Amino acid sequence: MERYEYVRMNLDDFPDDLIDEYKLRDIARPDGTVIAECRRCVYGLPQSGILANKYLEKRLNEYGYHQSNFTNGLWTHESRPISFALAVDDFGVKYTNKEDVEHLKLALTAPDVETGKP
Repeated sequence: MERYEYVRMNLDDFPDDLIDEYKLRDIARPDGTVIAECRRCVYGLPQSGILANKYLEKRLNEYGYHQSNFTNGLWTHESRPISFALAVDDFGVKYTNKEDVEHLKLALTAPDVETGKP
């Protein structure tokens, strides 16, 4: 995220053990809410899809995959005969040989240079 986002949540939405573990009652506002800072994507936020797409594009470009200029969510490789479509949480792959699929799997699961996480 280029800048952090903040979300206000009701204490009633948290289980008691989590409230106790993080001492949320000590930091709760008078109206019974707490403010949380979001430093990464959170499922359900409107900007999560855009952030995920930017991250995916950065990762896949390193392996020769590029998103179509005309069709959002359609990806092709610069030299391999493989393409895939990504829409929300659906993923379809068109390929001619297993080696290309393994290359795509590597691109999607290789550890991130910055975080070390897949």
